[in-house]
Amino acid sequence: EAAHTHVHDAIEVIYMNKGSVQVSIDGVKTSIYPGDVALFHSRAIHDIWTEDEVENDYYVLKLLPKTLYNMSLTGNDDSFPLRFLICNPALKTIWRKEEIAGTDIELGFSRLIESLDHKKKVTTVSRVISGLMVLEGLYSSDSESMNEIAIAGNGLYVALFHINEHYAEPISAEEIAEIVNMSVSGFSRAFKSATGQSFKDYLNTIRTNRAEELLKNTDLSVKDVAIKAGYNNISHFI
Repeated sequence: EAAHTHVHDAIEVIYMNKGSVQVSIDGVKTSIYPGDVALFHSRAIHDIWTEDEVENDYYVLKLLPKTLYNMSLTGNDDSFPLRFLICNPALKTIWRKEEIAGTDIELGFSRLIESLDHKKKVTTVSRVISGLMVLEGLYSSDSESMNEIAIAGNGLYVALFHINEHYAEPISAEEIAEIVNMSVSGFSRAFKSATGQSFKDYLNTIRTNRAEELLKNTDLSVKDVAIKAGYNNISHFI
């Protein structure tokens, strides 16, 4: 196993360089090969397994959602950062080599890989630009899926960011609707339209992802796992 079951806030983009691995993203498994790209959105539960005994190698582009959020503060459209935060099965997570050939995705990763050569002097700004080029390429290539998700209101990214930060605490749709300055009914409609789930179901997904990670990777009791994942009612968790 290349990477055990885990969940984190960071957005990760995997670029397969050599060999092959199997990835699981939110429970959906697939294999990726040289030149393929996999996207793990923030709070996605994911695994990476080696498929054979031959040498395999991949690069990881990793950044915190807050980076994209801070960049979008002055804009009126939060669909770009939302694309990498949202948990929605309608959104693309795997890009094949043939799809990204000649695109900003391939070019951005090529520049990032070249920047690892210690003989070349590459600035942090240059790396950031290359990383954003990859994300912009992923966003643009899946624009149809984003267009199908009706995003109502600019506060949805803030709402999802808040959920990911405070999922282990008692939070409600009413509380978050107030934070993003929307009515509860308006927020609930926009939220379900964007995620494909009600607020309650989405929160449950985030919590059970965290619980699965803890159950697989720690010796914590079921009760302790439930509490850390945000469940105060142990019977409800079970």
